[in-house]
This record gives sequence, structure tokens and C-alpha cells, in this order.
Amino acid sequence: MRKIQVLAGLIGVSAALWLGLRTNHGETFEDVPGAPEGVPARAPEKRGSGVDPELAAALRSGKTEDKERALNVLLPKMLREDLPAAAKLAEALETWAWREEVLHQVARQWAEEDFAAAVKWAVNLRDPQERQTAVSDACVQAAAADPEAAVRKAASLHLGLEEAPVMENLLGIWAAKDPEAAEGWLKEQPQDEARDRQYARLALELSKTAPEDAANVAVKSISPGPAQDEAVMAVLHQWAKRDPQGAVAWVADFPESDLRTRAEEELAGLTRAP
Repeated sequence: MRKIQVLAGLIGVSAALWLGLRTNHGETFEDVPGAPEGVPARAPEKRGSGVDPELAAALRSGKTEDKERALNVLLPKMLREDLPAAAKLAEALETWAWREEVLHQVARQWAEEDFAAAVKWAVNLRDPQERQTAVSDACVQAAAADPEAAVRKAASLHLGLEEAPVMENLLGIWAAKDPEAAEGWLKEQPQDEARDRQYARLALELSKTAPEDAANVAVKSISPGPAQDEAVMAVLHQWAKRDPQGAVAWVADFPESDLRTRAEEELAGLTRAP
């Protein structure tokens, strides 16, 4: 009789252990609210480990007031408290549920806090367009603090960003802070249309403070053609506002051409302007 009692006890302990292992972190089925009898159930998620159901529902409701509350109140709160969870939500949203805007906010906020982590997340997005946009958003946000790092990272990823306007914007931010460093980086890049556009942005930024230097960049560093012509006109416009006589003297050195005619018309228009 004693052997039977011991054996029954061991069977009971084994059963309890088995039930504990089948539930989350050793919880038994009775610890999980709503678990059907005899069916394993997941334990409630720990706070901060999952998607906010209120936010998800508000984004998907289709109501304007819910959208405003989601994007302006609930999402910023989640971004402050749990960025990975916000990223998880963004990836799970349908296109119509403000997915693009949520991805945008996640990329910008994450880049502000941890640029490397933001880029690591963005480059693993499945959709190529979303991937490029998220990386762009992260780089633009990071450029406010470190434009050189943002430019170099964008160029190194080979996602086509070097062909996109975002690279020109990043170059402009860098040039506004350190034009010499930005120009030095540009000199190392392959000579192509993308570099011409980036040089044009550098010239534009320089023209706001050093129009003569900007003129040299536009004339000497950009290949002849439409990109160079537009850069020259942009520099001339800024130069004429700061130093009209200097701008006139520059145009006087232009060879006879359609560009010179256009530049003279630009100066005449600025002179007539009130």
C-alpha cells in the first residue's frame, strides 16, 4: 500500500511539472484568464513587450478623430516608451491604416535616439520603397546632429539614395555646417550626374555666405549642361541679393551664350523688383 501511495505521489508531481512547462514561464492554465479547459494558452504579455491595442485600433478605425489621437498622442507616447514595439506595429499595419506615416515617425524618432539602430531596422524592411524611405528619414534626422555621418551612411548602403534628392538635401545640411568637408567628400565621388547635382547643392549653400566661392564651384566642378546652368543661375540670384555690383561683374565675364542672356535678364528683373 505504501509503494502505491509513493507512486501516485510521483505521478502527481510529474503531471504538475509537465503542466508548468507547457505554460509561459511556469504559469499553470488556471493563471491565464480565459484559457479553455484542457487547451494550452499564452500568458499575458509583459508591459512594454507588445503592440498597444488601443493605438492599433485607433489607426485602423477609419475615423478622423481616432487618427488624430493615434498619430499625435498615442504613437508619440509609444515612441517614447518602447520604440521596438512601435516599429513592430508599423510593420504590421495595413497600407490604409496610416502605415507610411507611422513608419516615418518611427524612423525619425529612432534615428534621433540611436542612428545605427534605426538604420539597422530600416534596411531590413521587406518593401524596397519603404526601406529606402525609412533609411532616408533616419539619415535626414541624424544629419541635424552629424551630417557627415548621415551622408556617409546613406552613400554606403547602395540603396539608390545617391541618385535620390535626399542625398542633395543631406549634402546641403553638411555644406551649411562645414562646406570644406562636404566639398572634400564630393571630390572623392565618381564623376556623374548625381555628383553634379550634389555640387549644385553645395554651390547653393555657399552662395548664401560666400558667393565667389560658390561661383567657382558652379563653373569648375559641375559638368557643362543643364545642371551647371541651373547652378549658375541659383548662385547669381543669391549673389545679386547680397552684392549686386559683384554679380553684374561676374556676368560680364560670361561668354556670349544663351546662359549669359538669361543671366542678364535675371539681373534686370532683380533691379526692377521693388
